[in-house]
Amino acid sequence: MHGNSRRTRAWPARPTAELADIAKKAAKECRYHWRYSAGWLVRLGDGTEESHRRVSEAVQDLWRFTDELLTPDALDARMAECGIAPPAAAVRERWEQRVA
Repeated sequence: MHGNSRRTRAWPARPTAELADIAKKAAKECRYHWRYSAGWLVRLGDGTEESHRRVSEAVQDLWRFTDELLTPDALDARMAECGIAPPAAAVRERWEQRVA
């Protein structure tokens, strides 16, 4: 389990509606940050030669870590089994479509 283990152990004590609200807010935050970062990536990539070079180097340097984001652990599998989250394979497929 990741660094949120104390928080996730407390989840069963929370009402389902409260968890749904938390999930909605988290999803909204994720969408915001996705759009914000994607916008900057495009602006920098389409900017000057220097900004294009720097953003390209940064993406190449960080790309090796992307697999870690998409490698499921036991918690991911359990959440998918319970219908709380989509299966890891579906998450990976959607991510690959969006970044292609």
